[in-house]
Amino acid sequence: MSTKATIQAIIDEIADGEPNTALEARTAYNAILNELFPTVYYSAWNANVKTASLLTGFRYFLTFQKTGNRVFLNGFFTTSLGAPIDTDVFAFTDDEFNNLNNGTDITDFTFETSSGYRFTMTDGVFQTKSVIPLNTPIYFNFSYPTNP
Repeated sequence: MSTKATIQAIIDEIADGEPNTALEARTAYNAILNELFPTVYYSAWNANVKTASLLTGFRYFLTFQKTGNRVFLNGFFTTSLGAPIDTDVFAFTDDEFNNLNNGTDITDFTFETSSGYRFTMTDGVFQTKSVIPLNTPIYFNFSYPTNP
């Protein structure tokens, strides 16, 4: 997984008018290949991969991947204690998944689950915008723009 700027820098290392090594070419091709066919990450409250749990009693399981400038995220939340409005529940710990679009923060990126619960994400931190009753499973599947 790379950003557009990272891939461009790798391509720019291939010098004009000089003998370029196979390693330089493979590095550039691999960066593009990994962007087209990204790694799918799995993360949970008890096995954090690029995420951090921020609420006691909150459980989540996520799958996510970044392709180009979109992150595709699905999974579920549940909390044994419930959660009031404006509670931080989890955060991405990797900037590639934060909701940045061309370097500009998207504030109050809001999504609503099929059951009507609302969340926002600002700088990679997910926050409740609905009261979440205790032991309520919340399923979601959406995408959002991020660093290209």
